[in-house]
Amino acid sequence: MEATRLIDSAPIRIGQRFRCKGKYPYEDVVDFMVIQSLKDASSYQLLVVSGFMAGRVLCDIPKEAVNDWGAIDRAWMIEHWSTIYPDCPVEDVWVMGFDLPEFPVSDEQTGGRRIHVSPDLSSALHTFSYWIANGTVGMPLLEGIDYLSVCREEPSLLQTTYAIFVNNLEIDENGSVLNYGYAEQRAAQYLRQYCDEDYIAEPPFRYFEVELY
Repeated sequence: MEATRLIDSAPIRIGQRFRCKGKYPYEDVVDFMVIQSLKDASSYQLLVVSGFMAGRVLCDIPKEAVNDWGAIDRAWMIEHWSTIYPDCPVEDVWVMGFDLPEFPVSDEQTGGRRIHVSPDLSSALHTFSYWIANGTVGMPLLEGIDYLSVCREEPSLLQTTYAIFVNNLEIDENGSVLNYGYAEQRAAQYLRQYCDEDYIAEPPFRYFEVELY
């Protein structure tokens, strides 16, 4: 799932979501979607689309916030965010991409073909698994850290470590992995932070990095 900080994002369009830290009456994380206003088709609204409050309109986005191409100006959102949703600082707000659900595709539609991961992505997963298994992933950051013993006692640690690695991978249109080293480093930082109470990963882990899809 593609995500960009609001402070770094392009103009925001209908259908995109803001992901924020939640607070009562919301859950720990809350999503707001940009929709066409139910009152005025020339303006927009933010709709709650997660948790028990889903379906509630959070606020109206006035016409002056919308540019000539129908997108919400980022600068306007940043300036007004503290009044839109004050429980999450603007620096911690994420703008999510246009991720769509995938429907099952029958053999008749694909001619019996199956879609496989690219050789480069497969190689990245194999390599990461090898370094994890022999205790040398993310060196020198994890030098002297016996993370394998901890993983044996707490399998969920290994699950989240893999999630961080995969969620950080960037793949181009040809299936080539663009940032293996960075993804491995983030996974290693998580292991180090979990096993060493004096270590704090920088930057802090973001929501999309630790999600278990």
